[in-house]
Amino acid sequence: MSQISRPSSRQSETSKAGVDDQNPMSFRSGRVPRSSDVFIAVMGVTGSGKSSFISTCSKEEVKIGHNLDACTTAVDVYAYDISSSKTAFLIDTPGFDDTNRSDTEVLREIAKWLGASYKSKIKLHGIIYLHRITDIRMQGSAKKNFILFGQLCGEEPLKRVILVTTMWDKVPEEEGAKRERELIETRDFWGWMVQKGSSCRRHNNTEDSARDIVSFLSGHEDSITTDLQRQLVDENKSLDETAAGIGLQSELLKEKTKWAQEKKEIEEQMQVAIQEHNREAEEIMREERDRYTRMLKKVEDG
Repeated sequence: MSQISRPSSRQSETSKAGVDDQNPMSFRSGRVPRSSDVFIAVMGVTGSGKSSFISTCSKEEVKIGHNLDACTTAVDVYAYDISSSKTAFLIDTPGFDDTNRSDTEVLREIAKWLGASYKSKIKLHGIIYLHRITDIRMQGSAKKNFILFGQLCGEEPLKRVILVTTMWDKVPEEEGAKRERELIETRDFWGWMVQKGSSCRRHNNTEDSARDIVSFLSGHEDSITTDLQRQLVDENKSLDETAAGIGLQSELLKEKTKWAQEKKEIEEQMQVAIQEHNREAEEIMREERDRYTRMLKKVEDG
């Protein structure tokens, strides 16, 4: 591999590498990865702080959302120069639970890059999975997406996964620590991954915090292969045939069944409100019914 020209000052030590959709080796900045460089994927649901984490670490401008409307719509790559001889390429991935895209579209986008990069001999050295400590419980979409993450990874790569909690400045320390313990000690949450070798870290939104997490993964010379990459490339499966694809469809079916039942109950309550001439209750039920209709359509379109 040809060498990357090194920056002349600390201020230019990081850059937005970018990536060509068709060729993951074609970074828009012209940087070519060396054998000493590492690739680290940054994953998590929409709003968990992926782009913010990468921006804090690389000191480069990364478009950051401030609600559940995702800014990252495609996989992109940012370079953080750990030293003159090693660069960490941080892979910014679109998040699940996006208000504007189905989870199927998001998985397809991630799978496209992971498959293409694996074919191009670009191997991951670790994965950072971000989770908001502000979430009261691991439930609903957060739990669904963590299940999908596990199916995407497979068991062997878990020793190179760091489970990172974010947004500690938004919760009291005692409350955050309680939620953290629940995540780690509950097998159905993070517990099973920790037992398989995954590490847990807190990110306090500082440069040192982000870089310490990246440095932990960049210290490993050998790479990992996710189950999704192996199934797509080595086993030549379609996305629908992979564990992640099958798992996603299973979770979507559960959601569809649950929401259809809840919509039916709302419609029954709305009919009661109509019969009782309770306009206020009728309007509330109508809005709820319409919300479930939109949710069901998103699942069906996925």
